[in-house]
Amino acid sequence: MPDFSFPSSDGIHTVQAVQWLPEHPPRGVVQLVHGISEHMGRYAPFARFLTDHGFAVCGHDHLGHGRTARGPEEYGFLGEQDGWNYLVQDVRALRERMGEIFPGIPYVLFGHSM
Repeated sequence: MPDFSFPSSDGIHTVQAVQWLPEHPPRGVVQLVHGISEHMGRYAPFARFLTDHGFAVCGHDHLGHGRTARGPEEYGFLGEQDGWNYLVQDVRALRERMGEIFPGIPYVLFGHSM
């Protein structure tokens, strides 16, 4: 489960991300977009299920969530202004990155509860 990071679109934070890879070349990619008050660690069992079925899986902790938050004081806080826009731009940034790594295979965006 390699971890990686990339600059947030808010220009302040570093987004913490993770990917899970199947044993063989993936048949597709599933990008997980977690819900409010969650983090990607909670999705590990689901990600393992998907990798067991041949999918590469990725996701990131949103602003104010999980390892992207700088501490408990930031939990749930997306930003002073335009936080939702930053969140969506960060989702897109991960999509673009993974599309470069895994070009030409099906890509699914799987969102939960936000």
